[in-house]
Amino acid sequence: MNYLKAAFLFPDSPLSGFSNLALHYFYSFFKKNNVDFDIFFHHSEEGYFSKRKIGAFDVVFVSLSYEYYYLNLSEWFFKNKIPMRKSERANGRYPLFVAGGIALTINPAPLIDCFDIILLGEAEKMEKELLHLLSLNSFEEIEDCIANVDFAVSSRKEYGVAVKADSGTFGIASASELMKEGNCFNNRLIMELNRGCTNRCKFCAASYVYKTYREASKEFVFASIDNAVSKNNGLALMGTSLNNVSYFNEILDVALKKSIPISLSSVKVNALTENLVEKLKGCGVKTISFAVESADTNTRKSILKQVTDDNIYNGYSLISSAGMNARFYFIAGLPDTDLNVEADALIELFSNLRKKFGKLSVDLSFAPFSPKPFTPFETERMITKNEYTKFKKNVEKGLKKVDFSIKTHFFSYRESVVQAFLSVSNRGVLSFVEEYGKLANLSETLIKESVSPEKTMTEKRDEMPWRDIILKQ
Repeated sequence: MNYLKAAFLFPDSPLSGFSNLALHYFYSFFKKNNVDFDIFFHHSEEGYFSKRKIGAFDVVFVSLSYEYYYLNLSEWFFKNKIPMRKSERANGRYPLFVAGGIALTINPAPLIDCFDIILLGEAEKMEKELLHLLSLNSFEEIEDCIANVDFAVSSRKEYGVAVKADSGTFGIASASELMKEGNCFNNRLIMELNRGCTNRCKFCAASYVYKTYREASKEFVFASIDNAVSKNNGLALMGTSLNNVSYFNEILDVALKKSIPISLSSVKVNALTENLVEKLKGCGVKTISFAVESADTNTRKSILKQVTDDNIYNGYSLISSAGMNARFYFIAGLPDTDLNVEADALIELFSNLRKKFGKLSVDLSFAPFSPKPFTPFETERMITKNEYTKFKKNVEKGLKKVDFSIKTHFFSYRESVVQAFLSVSNRGVLSFVEEYGKLANLSETLIKESVSPEKTMTEKRDEMPWRDIILKQ
């Protein structure tokens, strides 16, 4: 089969980590099907493998997992002298641009006038259609074909249904050809173990967009582990509910037997056991991360976070007894919360931990609440920068009195509010995104476009543009 030449655009800094699973998925997909392809990065004007320019390719696939990447994407279009608006690319001089990823699956509106086609949902469910698309002879044929596909949004059909892969039918791991560049997990082989979540925390897009909890193919996962062993690679396990993966303990047993070091995303504190902690320690895990969101019991109940104070005390007891570190993730400014109450509860929680266990070995990470489409909090307001700064000062001042060894990290308010602004905007925001590519300076772009993400996001909103595009959610 002869296919159109395809490129994959990864809108992050060149070789910054290769942690984006979509990059590895498309690399493997193109290679398996003998598609002539290459990879482009945020700053690249030529392909990573072939050094060809983007004009040598017929179709460019873009995966956007994070709304802030829209700004990188805009820079890339400008540097490559390609109009960002599809209406300005209609003369046939440019490749067809096809986009997907979780950011666009929850709200395609901001870039609906940029991409020729937006695909909603998970790529494994689209493989047949993607190959058929690449087998066609012209853009007109592609447009005719894609207009009849439920999960595709285009000029012919500005609505669609997000599709999801069935449990056991997906599996993504780092491609060995890309691992030579390294990644942010000490060059360990990255594997996705699950999608969706067993909980329904009100703030979390994974709970409401991915919805049903599903596990990656066990056969694929263990084949990937065998491959890692043969190459002396460690493992980086990714997922929303690792504790719930039915074969999670089997992975740890193999890692222990083969002396494979692992790292992992957060685990559920209410599912920790002495046996699990000992296995993780034996696999070289030095820090276990928990997303508890709030130190206040009432807040956790209101957002449906199934974590109690006893869970936290028990979890920390197990970790500290094993000589390991704990990292806690918190959200500042969840809807209907008092930041003073939140700060006081947090200081009290760690004061109690200090009294129970002595000097603490913990890192605390904080981020401002950000409303996500399709969640119960999709139209809620964010806190202001001043509120976030005051909360930060109160927390840091209080924690110093508890234990000087506690480390805190507060995520950038500016990046958070811009990301949130892009995630809930309508198609009109493309002017701002487009202008950023020309100026490559956020402050200047905000002034020139008369845009204030903080003003927009710190007020409740009625408009939900994604509801007109994503159907049957």
